[in-house]
Amino acid sequence: MTAIFAARVAELPRLLDALQYHPDGLRIEDLAAEVGRTPEQVREALLTYYSTDLAEYDANLIGRPPAIEFVTGPSDDDLGRAHVVRLVAANPGRELGVAYLPVAELARLYRAGRDRLQLEPGNEILRSAVEKLRDGLLPGVMPSLGPAPEPPPVEFETARSTRHQLTIRYTRAWHPGVRDRVIEPYRLIRTRRGWEIDAGPPDAEGKLRTYLLDRIRSYQVLEEAFEPPAGLVEMLQRQRTTAPVELVVPHEARWSVEKYAERSDVLDEDETFAHIRAHLLEPVRHRVGLILLDGGPAARVIQPVELFDAGRELARTLLAHYGEPIEP
Repeated sequence: MTAIFAARVAELPRLLDALQYHPDGLRIEDLAAEVGRTPEQVREALLTYYSTDLAEYDANLIGRPPAIEFVTGPSDDDLGRAHVVRLVAANPGRELGVAYLPVAELARLYRAGRDRLQLEPGNEILRSAVEKLRDGLLPGVMPSLGPAPEPPPVEFETARSTRHQLTIRYTRAWHPGVRDRVIEPYRLIRTRRGWEIDAGPPDAEGKLRTYLLDRIRSYQVLEEAFEPPAGLVEMLQRQRTTAPVELVVPHEARWSVEKYAERSDVLDEDETFAHIRAHLLEPVRHRVGLILLDGGPAARVIQPVELFDAGRELARTLLAHYGEPIEP
């Protein structure tokens, strides 16, 4: 029933927009032809709108005044058989909640649903809701899918949900080399970097590892099952806890902050520099070092003080690894 209601609500913006151009009203059949739906679909959607006050379910909305009316014949007041509908409000879509959400927020909701659909491709109710959101509330807007993840995330989600170990061949992100590992998938999550797995087994300090799916060269689901460790919720929370770092970077290097930080806040800026608080996951020192190298000599850490030399340390490491010996 919820899916049916959502489908009808998703049709409303297009219907209400069409009615804006016909102040005297439209026959149901003509409105249906204009929006490419059947008269029955249009009538059901408008009746849902007419008979449901969403303020009863959302405390942020006020009770709505009449927004549309059905024109009935002199001897027939059955709204289900009315032939003409017209607007009686200047802003009929306000109580749909659309007026309270920017396009960026609608796109975020769409991406979240689309990502979940990659993990549950057989969930037809979710698929219908995602398609209705895309076609009904985001007409003409197609948030980028990005590169197709390899391997498919649904196979890792199945291993996670059935608690089966995986063996993976992984190209490491922060250090050179390829490693073979046996992992226990605890959580699959999509970030700005793509699909990631927080996995165990935890080390002696209770820390987990995070793997990017696009760096997994090969994998195999094993018959061996695993039991989640005690305190897994706290471990997963620590794995995604960010550390705030304040930096000053030239504007041309702000892309680096966006690349390595989970999010960032601009505290101050002038014509040349931006003072930014970046929220970084581990390895924090390595990420800060990369930002400072990208920013050049003018980039610096404001706090914490123990990260002042992160850029110089990383530069020395890179020179030792790639550079020619330098005379003192």
